Amino acid sequence: MKPILLKISFIFLFLSLMGAGCEKEKSDYDPNSIIGKWKWVYTLGGFAGTTYPKDGHTETVEFTEDSMFIARDNGEITFETDFNISGDTLKYHQGTDLEYKIKISGDTLALTFIEWGLNPFYKRIN
Repeated sequence: MKPILLKISFIFLFLSLMGAGCEKEKSDYDPNSIIGKWKWVYTLGGFAGTTYPKDGHTETVEFTEDSMFIARDNGEITFETDFNISGDTLKYHQGTDLEYKIKISGDTLALTFIEWGLNPFYKRIN
């Protein structure tokens, strides 16, 4: 009887310790922190490695409170659609459904394009 009780106790202890290591990742991300205008600084990834805006061009994106995503080149709207955020994932449609992981640190917005691994970086302008 003792060997069975000892085995059961060991298994229970082992499972308890394993479960303690499986704590769900907590996110303190506030989806509203993306609201505002952002200036594109550069993008990492893809064939070129790192890409920057063309000389003389200012490319911005804006996320509005009414869930509109607006892209501009030198102030002129080049693309506009609605967006939604689920957890830390931004989704919008531009000919196809696009999904980005969002990371905001201070005044820097980093988006990771889930399908291709492109990482555009933006600075908040308001």
